[in-house]
Parts: sequence; C-alpha cells; structure tokens
Amino acid sequence: MRKIAYCMVSIASILTGMDFKLGIENIEPALIKQYHKMRIGLVTNQTGKDNAGNRTVDILLKKGFNITYLFAPEHGIDGKIHAEKEVKDCKDSKTNVPVLSLYTSNGPKKMNEEALKNIDAIFFDIQDSGMRHYTYISTLFQVLKAAAQENKKMVVFDRPNPLGKIMEGPLVDPGLISFISIAAIPLRHGMTIGELAEYFNAAFFEQKAALHVVPMKNYDRTTLINVVSSPLSPNIASLASCHGYCFLGLLGEVAPFDVGVGTSDAFQIITLSQGLGVTPAAWQILAAQLKTLGVYATPHSFFNERKKEDYHGLRLRFSNMNQVNGFMALLKTIAWAKKVGKQFDFRSGFDKAVGTKNVRLFLTGQLPYQDLIAEINLGLQQFFVQAQPFFKYLPHPEPLF
Repeated sequence: MRKIAYCMVSIASILTGMDFKLGIENIEPALIKQYHKMRIGLVTNQTGKDNAGNRTVDILLKKGFNITYLFAPEHGIDGKIHAEKEVKDCKDSKTNVPVLSLYTSNGPKKMNEEALKNIDAIFFDIQDSGMRHYTYISTLFQVLKAAAQENKKMVVFDRPNPLGKIMEGPLVDPGLISFISIAAIPLRHGMTIGELAEYFNAAFFEQKAALHVVPMKNYDRTTLINVVSSPLSPNIASLASCHGYCFLGLLGEVAPFDVGVGTSDAFQIITLSQGLGVTPAAWQILAAQLKTLGVYATPHSFFNERKKEDYHGLRLRFSNMNQVNGFMALLKTIAWAKKVGKQFDFRSGFDKAVGTKNVRLFLTGQLPYQDLIAEINLGLQQFFVQAQPFFKYLPHPEPLF
C-alpha cells in the first residue's frame, strides 16, 4: 500500500542445542483427531513453510487434513504481486486446490461466502513482520472476525516476531483505524502472530471465535531470526530490508526521502537527491544520531533510475533488533532534515500508518515533544497491561519508553 511494503519471513532460527519448532512443526495428535474430518480453508502464502522449506499446505495434506480452499492475502499466494495490486483467484499449481483472494486493488476483500459455507474450520499460517502497518496482521484480524461471525473454528500456527521483543510507538486513534492500522496496538508490537490472534479475539470481538493457537516449542523472544531464504515481497528480499522496515516503512511516506523502494536496497537506505545539496558532513551527523539508537550507517550513493538523478545518503545496518529504537529513529531522521533546511511533505498514508496525527503535528512544530511522548507512553503502558495475559513466551515483550 502506497510505499509501504510487507515483510514475510521464512524462518530459520539461531537457536542451537534446542529442539525449536514452529507452530506448523508442533501439531499434536489431538489436533489431527479433532479436525481430520472437517473441511478446512487455509489462509497462507509463500511464508507458510516449516524450517526445512516444506509448504504448510503440503504438510497438512500429508497429515490427512482436508484442505478445501486456500486463501491468499495481499501480494498473493506466492508473494510476488506488488502492493495495492489485484490478487486474483487461481489454483495452487502443485495441489490444484482453489486459491481465493482476500485482497483487491481497492483494499481488503471479504472471505468468499460460498466458500465459507463449504468449510468447517479456518487455519492460518502466515509470517508477520512485527510492524502494525503490515497487512497480514489486518488479514488475521478480519479472518478471525469472519470465523467468529460464521461460527467456524479457527487454528493459528504460531511464528516468531522477526523484530524481537521490543514494543514501541503510538497506538491507533479511533478515527484512523484502517487496513494498515486495523486495531489499537503499538506500531512495533513485539508479539507473535498467535499472541495477536488471542488478543484480537478477546479485546475486539463481542462474539468470540473458537480459536486455538498451536504454539512454537522452545521459542525465546530474545533469539532473533538470522536467515531469509527467499524474497519476501516485491520490495523485501532480505532480512536487512525487514529490519529496516521498522522505521523506513514509515519514512517512505515522507517526501523527498527515498528509501530504495523498487531496488534491491529497499528499506536499507536513506537518501535524498543530490540536487538538494545535503553535504557528507550533514549525513555524518545523522549517522551519529542513529548509532545512539542501535542503527549503524555508512555513506551510500546510487543513480535513481526512476527519477534519473544521483541520490546520496546512508546505508543502514542493524546488529541487534532488541537494541534498536525504530520509532525514535524515524523522529530523529525527519527532525534532522528540518534542521539542515530541507522541506518535507507527509504523503496521504502517513497518519494512517503511524496511527495518529500527533506525530506529524510534532514534526511540523505544532505539538510539544513532551506531549507526544506522554501520550505514546501512556498508550504503551495501558496496552502492555491489557495484552500481558496473552503473552505465551519468555521473556515478555519489552515496552520502550
């Protein structure tokens, strides 16, 4: 959506000497017994795989589950469709199972009514990016709501949060709820997809879904994912891009910054046109500020093919996401641009993605810093208390105040 791309991670963990298992690898015999006679709709895409690269749909079929339909979110069943583009119905080339779209060029699409009549349960296995404005969370929310309304059982196979344990940033103002900010949770939420499913079901739906989360085994929230096995979306082809998305996904909504969307460096660079005259010394000032927030930067230049201009700026590196303050990195970068005398404009999606107009008001000098931070911290504190009963793994997420 707009310049915001989405990160889908095929998991390989750096857990060593432990029997780590994803949700899809941790199916108990009781689950098979309960669902083996049911007709199942599976919401998944190319991220639905085990650690050996086997697809979730193939794993479930092999175990005897009756997969009647596949449902595809934004970017399609194989993750190759660009943001905000039509996802069409098709068939899975390997299994011939019908694939029904949950996304159109106009936004989210309701689950097919006829398909809902012909399934008894909905399974969900998609990797989240760790950021609220990533629409797979929104798809989870809407599918869970449909399961509740249609009295369908729902199973979510849990997966790690690739951004680690940190919880930061504003919640969502009621007037800014949208498909890129589907619910009032922090911008960087620190939770797993299974934890979010249970929280959504408890906190937002009057009629609850019959939800079961298949947990991971031996998951430690401080242990970070270190491998991305394939391109994750048209604009995220590496773990570095996924990490950079923690604040460059939003910075891409601020002109004239270019964060490499459309290139192999998407969400790994911060650049401005050479014509704006930002000096190397000025970029070094920003690099020094970002370093204090856990983001390491070196000089970077490239010829922007889309704009036919040379661009200069910084290439970013993230050594430990549990030490990165992404939201503050966003604020510091825009404030730096203002200090070096560069004008900037917020694109139409910025307020919806960040969840509040107050970030924009602060950055344009219309709201005191202390007021913005006080509001964000209060929201984080309240959310943490409300979400704590749904945390499944230790350590718990860590609010970053």
